[in-house]
Amino acid sequence: MKQLLKNNTILLYAGMLTNVVLGYAVTKFNTAFLSVESFGILNLFINILLFSRVFFSAGVFESSTRLLAVEKDEHRISELFGSTILLALTLGIILSAAVGISSFFIDELLQIKTAFLLRLFWPLSFILLLQNMLQIVLRGMGRIRLLSLYFFAGRLIYLLMLGALWYFDRYGLINVSISYLLSIGLAVLLFSFLPGPSFKQARTHIQTIWREVREYGRHLYAANLFTAFFYHSDKLLLAYFLDARQLGYYALAFTLSVPIPYFSNALSTSAFRGFARETGIPKRKLHINLAYVTVATTLLLVFNRFIVETLFSADFAPARPAFIILTLAFAVNALSVPYTMYFKAQKRGKEIRNITLASQILFLAANVTLIPLLGISGAAWSALLAYGLDCTLYLMAYYRKAVN
Repeated sequence: MKQLLKNNTILLYAGMLTNVVLGYAVTKFNTAFLSVESFGILNLFINILLFSRVFFSAGVFESSTRLLAVEKDEHRISELFGSTILLALTLGIILSAAVGISSFFIDELLQIKTAFLLRLFWPLSFILLLQNMLQIVLRGMGRIRLLSLYFFAGRLIYLLMLGALWYFDRYGLINVSISYLLSIGLAVLLFSFLPGPSFKQARTHIQTIWREVREYGRHLYAANLFTAFFYHSDKLLLAYFLDARQLGYYALAFTLSVPIPYFSNALSTSAFRGFARETGIPKRKLHINLAYVTVATTLLLVFNRFIVETLFSADFAPARPAFIILTLAFAVNALSVPYTMYFKAQKRGKEIRNITLASQILFLAANVTLIPLLGISGAAWSALLAYGLDCTLYLMAYYRKAVN
């Protein structure tokens, strides 16, 4: 069992690392062949869709994945998976309609204009909800090897599409945007059928999932909404206070630093089904996580100039201060990942909700205060403060009580 967990962790982390490398290649393409302003607009467009998918998830996927984690019958697992797909498609239709409606007034709220992209691509926006569903549900099914491939499949397809756009001299904001959505759609289409979903007894299983949503998922849904603000509202606030060029700098800094928690996620995701039955997090996992975070953070801090200016472009040198601060922020976040996953497996949705709400209030208050004063560095400091509170609350206020 320990060897299987170790192998799954390595495989999942390898998939995440591959996704990171491909992500850097994608960013290299986009920073090289799009203007800084277009790069900023693209990232705002993507972040609007990413926030929308969390808003319309309704706590369904986290509820399904816990049901899958504790279910032992393979036939019921397949049926629960199929029912989750049907729910995701229904919620996705609602999401697409909402994105289309929002395109008529969003430019009045933000300095950076994205309405033209939303109007063009709202029918495809449901794809991101399906992407999120599959990533969460594969964790609950214990299909870690499949999940490791899924992590980078869409990014690989996206990179190939960008290469084709460059080769045929069709590189531009609109073509890059549609390539992003289509690449995710192709990956979702392929990986949705590989686990073998069954649509038998769909009505019964959908009722079971909704009961789990009412008992557990609604609390985690609230937490996920706060987390979505945490990941994406900084870009929205930057779009309100600053311009597309500054958002482009921040987008690069964010992209370069956000992979730090990936190993922590791989380790904790592989252990998710075990966490559902354990009375605490094994100390060895916490020690391994701490060692990884220390090494990864040190490397990024030491080589920050090379990473930003040499690997990408000297035009993005103003992103370096924010990159350094965000590196520290995501390092702190990585330390709290095992605690978050353990609480999810233990059905402690209320605790997750309360911790995330406290962190989010601090995050929003800090952003509103610091962005006008410090620009993109203010957004980075806000993330560090909020992640620091999040980690402290998990460890000091909740986890010790949970295991005692």
